[in-house]
This record gives sequence, C-alpha cells and structure tokens, in this order.
Amino acid sequence: MDERNKNIALCAISMSAAILKKKIKLKKKARRRKFWSDKWLLLRDSGRGLASMAMTELYTGNPNAFHDFARMSTTTGETFTQLSHGFRASVSAISQIVHPTLKAIYSVLKDEFLNMPQTSNEWHIVANEFERKWNFPHCLGAIDGKHIALRYRKDYGPYFDNYMGFHSVILLAIVDANYKFLYVNVCTNGRANDAAAVNESYFLEEIRNNGFNIPPDSELPGTSEKVPFVFVADDAFKLTSRILKLHDQPTSDFHKIFNYRLSRAKRVVENGFGILASRFQILQRSIDLPMEKVKVLTLAACALHNFIGTRDGFESALLDSEDTDAISLTDGSWRNEVFLTSLQRSLETRSETEGRIVRETYTQYFNTIGYVPWQFNAIKNFNF
Repeated sequence: MDERNKNIALCAISMSAAILKKKIKLKKKARRRKFWSDKWLLLRDSGRGLASMAMTELYTGNPNAFHDFARMSTTTGETFTQLSHGFRASVSAISQIVHPTLKAIYSVLKDEFLNMPQTSNEWHIVANEFERKWNFPHCLGAIDGKHIALRYRKDYGPYFDNYMGFHSVILLAIVDANYKFLYVNVCTNGRANDAAAVNESYFLEEIRNNGFNIPPDSELPGTSEKVPFVFVADDAFKLTSRILKLHDQPTSDFHKIFNYRLSRAKRVVENGFGILASRFQILQRSIDLPMEKVKVLTLAACALHNFIGTRDGFESALLDSEDTDAISLTDGSWRNEVFLTSLQRSLETRSETEGRIVRETYTQYFNTIGYVPWQFNAIKNFNF
C-alpha cells in the first residue's frame, strides 16, 4: 500500500481507535476470543501505536479481522448508527470524534490533492490538459458554485436565506480538465445575491487583477493573436477578460459554435459537483451542523473526491459523454440522483469591454484555425 492510501486509512483507524479507547471498557471474558489472540496484538509492547499496528499488520494482512476490529469495511464506510451499535457508544459521542477525523483527513490531503497551482508552470500544465482533452486552449479551469443546504438554526436568523427559500452557504469551486477541484471555498451566506457575492469575492478579484501567478498573455495555437489565460463559467459570473461565458441567445452558427466549445469545457465542473454530491450524499441534504463543521465537512469531501479521482479515476458511466461525431450526448448517471441548487443568474447586464473582445477572439479562433470537425454536428444536434 502506498503512503497516500496509508494516510487515509490511518485517519479512519484513528477514529476507531479513539472510540475504542474513550467509550468502550473492555472486560475479561471467561471464554477465549480468537480475535484477541491474533498475533498482531502481541506487538502492542513494541512501541508502535494502535493505529500503526492496525494499519500495517491488520489492514494489509487480514482485511476480515480489520472489519471485526474497526467495524468498517476496507472499501466502504458505515453510518453513525451502525458505528454506534458496533462500538456501544452513543451517536453524540461518535459525532464528537468524526469532526476531528474530518479535519485530519483534510489536513493530510490538502497539500497534495487540493492545492491550487502556485506557479506559471503549474498553470501551464492545467491549460495543456484542457487543450488536450477538451480542445479549449489557454483554459485554466471551469468555475461554478452551488448552494449547500443548511438546517435552520435560531442563531442564523435570515442571514443564510437564499433566493430559493431555504438556508444555505455557497460552495465556489474551480475544476480542472479531469473533474478534480483546483480550488474550493465555502465562501458566503446564501442570502446575498449570488452573482454579487461571488463576483465580488477575493478570489475572483485576484483573478481579474492577474494574481495567483497566472501566466502572461500568449498566442493561441497557430496564430499570432495573444489572449489571456481564461476560466470558463456560466451566467452567474460576469464576463471579463479572464472569465468567459456563453453568448446570450446566439442567432448565428458562428456564436453557437463558441457556445458549444465553451459548454464542452465547462462540463467538467458540472460533473465534478455531480460526482462529489453523488459520492458524499450529505451534501444533498440540509446539514444540521454548526457553520465551522459544515466547512470542514465540505473541504474534507472535496479533498477525498480528488484523492479518489487521482487513485482510481472516475467511472465513465458517472460522466457526461458525447460520441465522436457529436450525434448524441449521454448524461452521466449522477444526473439521475443528484440535485444541487445552482447560483442565481447574474443581473449584471454590463460586461467588460476587454471581456467581449477576448470572447470574440476565441469565437473567431474556434470558427477558423481552431475548429474541430464535429462541432458542426454539435450545433445541429444539441441546443446552443
């Protein structure tokens, strides 16, 4: 088992060990239990911790015993109620341990699996992958946001009310070409106008101001036309020189082709959120936790999403797909089981002049030297 897998398992083992230590008083039994006679337990006096012993001796060598010991599968999790029954500990006691465990998971994973590019070279790697997989050059990620529903609490008042009539916070994210999160932020209360809150956030302000060591403008492939490196987004976001969104109500094939190409690249963030909520279904319910715990839970889920995607990839059936000739578009299976509330459409009618210029440059590029053969079928068969 590699070090990354070991760290994840250690976090789960640590939770189990903590429950065993704090909540279960072992009593000597008249009958001899086979489980307690396993040889790995004799290593307790070797100076190694319980988690380390379980990891190296039990998890890797005897998965069935691991299940008996930790009351959890090596591949699937358990509910609070099942853990409560298994450990003879109250649900409230287990909940006190789960939160620090989530913090530990996020702490272990964030630097390697949830770390936004820090240098121009790292951003170039992201852009090259977008061009290779989605035929969208100079793209640094797809941006979107979703409402994470909250169970009402008296101390919230109307602060977290959103436009749909329930309480929420907004999860803002950037997703790379492989459906993994480059950046996540539980950024604002749902009561605020979505577009205003998101577009005025520190992160998007830094993007507009060329922060985060984003590479300087350079030529689109095969041209002498320099353009900024960009992010693709939907109508919740303001059109700028860094953030591109669809032409509104296009009437010409010229603009429909741009809309198709941008929508194709933007699918990664839709699928990223969909897979996240499908795997961690608590994000589809009203979460009854204090705000700080909601943030930790969400960040840990996003980090685990990236870890799983890096280790195992994502099942093709989960993902949206289109055939090679763009004759048909097949929804990913997550769309049948996931519902997350999208951000409100921006009421901002003005767009930055530079943003319109950059979008027109891309529109021209996708209709000429940067075309792909199937895009003409796409605008006939899909709604753009």
